[in-house]
Amino acid sequence: MRQLTVHQLRLLTLAARGMTNPEIGQVLGIGPRTVRNQLRDARLKLGAKNTSHAVYIVFCDKSRHEEEDKAMLIEEIMDRVKELLLNSL
Repeated sequence: MRQLTVHQLRLLTLAARGMTNPEIGQVLGIGPRTVRNQLRDARLKLGAKNTSHAVYIVFCDKSRHEEEDKAMLIEEIMDRVKELLLNSL
């Protein structure tokens, strides 16, 4: 089982919040088919049978994913900083 990327963790986080593929795509600025394909890749990495199973694997095994959680938080902070900088121009 390979490690998930920060982007894949973000996709699964949005899916865990009950968002559909089109809704996730709108938030991330990608198409629903791209969301579907990227979620499939995340499921394959985790060995999950479906997206719900992938969410369970990721969020119920916190000790294994502490580093991934930190990376996601850092990326979210960087995104906010970029947005603030762009808005200040």
